[in-house]
Amino acid sequence: MSKFYYLRFAATGIRKNSSIYLPYILTGICTSAMFYMMSSIAENEGLKSMSGGEAMRTVLGLGTILIAIFSVIFLFYTNSFVAKRRKKELGLYNVLGMGKRHIARVLGLECLITAVISIGLGLGVGVLFSKLVFMLLLKLLQFDVPLAFTADLTSILRTVVIFPAIYLLNLFYNLAVIRLSKPIELLQGGSAGEKEPKHSWILAVLGFGSLAAGYVISIRIKTPLSALSVFFLAVLLVVAGTYLLFTSGSIAVLKLLRKNKRFYYNTEHFTSVSGMIYRMKQNAVGLGSICILSTMVLVIVSTTVSLYAGMDDACASMYPQNTMITASGLTAEQAEQADEAIADTIAASSVSAENTIRFSSFSIDTRQKGSEFSIIDESSYTMADYVYMMFVPLTDYNTVTGEDRTLENNEVLTYLEYSGKRGSFQDSVTIGGQQYKVKENLLDFAGSPKSNMYRSCVVIVNDSTWKTLASKYYPKAGTADYYFGTDLTGSKKEELACVGALSDNLRTLHSGFYVNNETESRSSFLSLYGGLFFLGIFLGSLFMAATVLIIYYKQVSEGYDDRGRFSIMKKVGMDDREIRKTIRKQIIMVFFLPLVTAVLHVCFAFSCITKILEIFNFTNTSLFLGCTLGSAAVFGLIYAAVYALTAKTYYRIVR
Repeated sequence: MSKFYYLRFAATGIRKNSSIYLPYILTGICTSAMFYMMSSIAENEGLKSMSGGEAMRTVLGLGTILIAIFSVIFLFYTNSFVAKRRKKELGLYNVLGMGKRHIARVLGLECLITAVISIGLGLGVGVLFSKLVFMLLLKLLQFDVPLAFTADLTSILRTVVIFPAIYLLNLFYNLAVIRLSKPIELLQGGSAGEKEPKHSWILAVLGFGSLAAGYVISIRIKTPLSALSVFFLAVLLVVAGTYLLFTSGSIAVLKLLRKNKRFYYNTEHFTSVSGMIYRMKQNAVGLGSICILSTMVLVIVSTTVSLYAGMDDACASMYPQNTMITASGLTAEQAEQADEAIADTIAASSVSAENTIRFSSFSIDTRQKGSEFSIIDESSYTMADYVYMMFVPLTDYNTVTGEDRTLENNEVLTYLEYSGKRGSFQDSVTIGGQQYKVKENLLDFAGSPKSNMYRSCVVIVNDSTWKTLASKYYPKAGTADYYFGTDLTGSKKEELACVGALSDNLRTLHSGFYVNNETESRSSFLSLYGGLFFLGIFLGSLFMAATVLIIYYKQVSEGYDDRGRFSIMKKVGMDDREIRKTIRKQIIMVFFLPLVTAVLHVCFAFSCITKILEIFNFTNTSLFLGCTLGSAAVFGLIYAAVYALTAKTYYRIVR
């Protein structure tokens, strides 16, 4: 026998089964190319030289790991479809005299051919387009970084190590199936799943309960931290509930429809329902996977687009003035020196200062119960009742606002805020066991702490009370926290130069000074939000491709399974129009079910996701809603187009 016999046999097998091998090869090309591009961008030297580059590299490094994990799962999943369609053919070879050892050699060569083509073309596409993709990333980040056209050897090495290992695992799986199967089982492998599956009402109810529990957890979340802590639990419950309902619940519903004689004994319904019942256990897993992937696409794309589009709002919410100077533990003399140093530095620069505010304060951590705030015992509070409380003397408040208010020793002005929402008290508030009369709930206070992670409360007291409380609660007697905020106006270069000078001059007075500037921090915002947006588009595209391929394989697999049945329909008198109508009815019954379920998942997850987005200082719910609806509309159109194409493929096979 020629030494090239098995190689020709393997090549012929791939060519004759191109309808199932071509998508498998395309999957390998896409995943390996995307893995290389993500890895090469994360390793690009240009990121190291730009502001926020380390944060960007961390995000992209996480994306590289996610793509690698997804590639393992998805290539194994698509390989299982290929293996199923080849079972009958390989069984026939075995019956005709080809030993399993020879079949294994053919499968090994087929695996080698597909791996070489997929990884080789994937690396070629990755190297070719990595520069273009990196330029797109820099456009999103609004950075100019010199870039040479080079192939990253580290990323190439990672690709040629990870992806051959994935194909080798797939080969071991295929060989194990062949070795453990009898020839008759291989011949019947293409018809696996023909037995009517049994359904379990217990599993159906458990699936409904899991889904309901995930929904309830999501809609009852009130704070960002609680959202972060229970989000993955809710996701696990929803995923488990989805698969259980698709596998057991769907079969139970179909059998209930079959019991409805008026519905079932109709030409269209009879063939559609009976056909779905026969293989629903097999189809349900694929439909559940499509549903989960669709949900991931909608969530990832809508959240990352929202963060990127709302970046300016998030940045502005953190900086009520574009430059903020803070320090802890300053004496009154040090505070005056800081005022002079700031004024002199700004005067010597090319920028001007507007909307300047300056005040002293001290803060304590409290636990709220109604209108009562107790000083925190570290072992006795949760973030749900935690309030960061800041005390400001009345003199400084009047200076900041330009007002001339007066307060008695037992009177306070309060400003309570959480996630951009203002709270209020009734007539009194108790702090550390001392009751104070609330003279007014303020509408705003410039310089109040900005955080979506916890509630904050500003308490204005007269100077005498402030000194008494400071001596009681502030750790270092005779000192206080220092805040200076102003809007520096000038060119970006001049503004950053002034900020650098302020930082240098103030550090000579006290090592605890921090100078934060919106323009300077914007690059970090761009790196984080732009990186997440880039990663979201990348992963969204990958999950979208996975959804399309699973739908394609599902339709092709069902087409081959149904071809014999529809041949019988023709023989018993059904014409092409009736068969096409039956096909359309059967496909529509299940094809859009994953999409509808995915949209339902996103609707119930909306509240939880908005809380998680608050961690990133994003509070524009209207923008997120618009991005979610837009993402759902675009995805729905793509989904409908896939339906139109795969329905034609299905009909062409069964016809």
